[in-house]
Amino acid sequence: SIPAPEDDVSLEDILEFRADAGARGSLLSLRKWIGVLSAGSASPGECAQELEWLLNQYEEYMRLHHLRVRKGILETVITAGAQVAEDLVKIKWGSLAKSLFSVSNRKIELMEAEIKAPGREIAYVVRTKEAFGRTRIADDTRRER
Repeated sequence: SIPAPEDDVSLEDILEFRADAGARGSLLSLRKWIGVLSAGSASPGECAQELEWLLNQYEEYMRLHHLRVRKGILETVITAGAQVAEDLVKIKWGSLAKSLFSVSNRKIELMEAEIKAPGREIAYVVRTKEAFGRTRIADDTRRER
């Protein structure tokens, strides 16, 4: 399920992904989860089923939070534009600064959601899919059929 970078992905992009603290943390969580799972008596099929279920749980949870964050950012941008104009006229600097920080607060909310997400142990798989696209394993399986 973990995608390999396509041939057109630059080495710079790969190194940047590997240097990302979030990706490194996710990889550690994935390795720990694999260690715990392999210490048990689960069959390979059960392990694959567990991975698929966790991926689904994580992606659903994060999709919901991404929608909330996007909605919040859009709302902030629309209302902040009007608020900024009004605050500049009335010289309400505190209110102006508050609206500028709303977007960064939304990013913090998303990070908090990632920490609380069910199945976050396999977040690395999702991160690599987002960074590098399709999985080669899936592509190879389709070619064999």
